[in-house]
Amino acid sequence: MKPDEGQNIVVNITSVNSRGEGVAKFGEDRFVLFAAGALPGEKIKGRVKKIKKSYGILEIEEILEKSPDRRAPSCRWFGQCGGCSLQHADYELQCLLKKRALQDALMKELGSDYDYIVDDCVKSPDEWHYRNKASFPVRFDGKKSQYGFFMRDSHKVIPVDFCPVLHHALEEAMKDIPKIMEFLKWPAYDEIKHAGVLRHIVLRATKSGNVSFVFVVRSFRQKDERKKLRDLCSFLNSRGYRSFPSVFVNVNKKR
Repeated sequence: MKPDEGQNIVVNITSVNSRGEGVAKFGEDRFVLFAAGALPGEKIKGRVKKIKKSYGILEIEEILEKSPDRRAPSCRWFGQCGGCSLQHADYELQCLLKKRALQDALMKELGSDYDYIVDDCVKSPDEWHYRNKASFPVRFDGKKSQYGFFMRDSHKVIPVDFCPVLHHALEEAMKDIPKIMEFLKWPAYDEIKHAGVLRHIVLRATKSGNVSFVFVVRSFRQKDERKKLRDLCSFLNSRGYRSFPSVFVNVNKKR
């Protein structure tokens, strides 16, 4: 038996799925429910937000029994931003859950008769500041231009000025984005009207801390903009980057 949308229920979380959502089984039919932010071993009270044919979405209202492996997320946007899904779990549990996710995927695809062994995750020496690429969507929301990360399962932009998983060089480059947008004066992309110019700013960092900037645009007039990009390179170099930064333009005219 499925729960009804809007119904308040209490469930036990048994695992997480590949998206980092807690998994629970409801009723005698063991109907599957997903709850973002829940961890294995927790008992939660939640409201059924949506019911599909084979699963439902549960919104946490209260954690009745917390996992001993739960911790406070390092990012103040965790839970809104779609970039991370397990910051509320300590690193040991994260590695274990990733191993289980791979085991579940292999079991689903290959079946129980196939002989395979999944080793433990090899832990990164850097739990934070390991990500060497970041893509920041730039959007016009009807009133102003803004950049950040997409909200989970959405194209709504969450303005951010800090990200604990980014390489230190990218964190520093991120602070220059408002100045870069002001320098370029390219209108932010309007997704509804398919208007504007600047769609994304993509940053990449090497191990040594060198940074490259990729500007994804809807249109680009080489004759008019080439000098502006050269001036931008000089501007970025004046900001104290470790080496002369690379600048690229990627034209994407599709909706």
